[in-house]
Amino acid sequence: MVRGDFRIDGGHRAAAHLLDLPTRPDALFAANNGYLDDLEVAQVLPFEKGLRDYLKTKHADMIKRIEDNKDLSKDDDGALHTALKDFKKSGAY
Repeated sequence: MVRGDFRIDGGHRAAAHLLDLPTRPDALFAANNGYLDDLEVAQVLPFEKGLRDYLKTKHADMIKRIEDNKDLSKDDDGALHTALKDFKKSGAY
């Protein structure tokens, strides 16, 4: 978790800090794209951990490519959406 000050520049600083971490916050992509909208607050951390484990085991090549390039290509964006949909269907969180 990163503290912000509820201002746009504070949000940008917090996001930049999260994206600079050695393990990128996959849940940030999920949250920004509505995949957490139907979860209870108590489900968010288990979802994040489950998602990270799922992506490491099932989509390691894609995650490595995104981390190495520090960019999300159109193809990887689509693949990440598909992976998130599959993970949510599994209910493994």
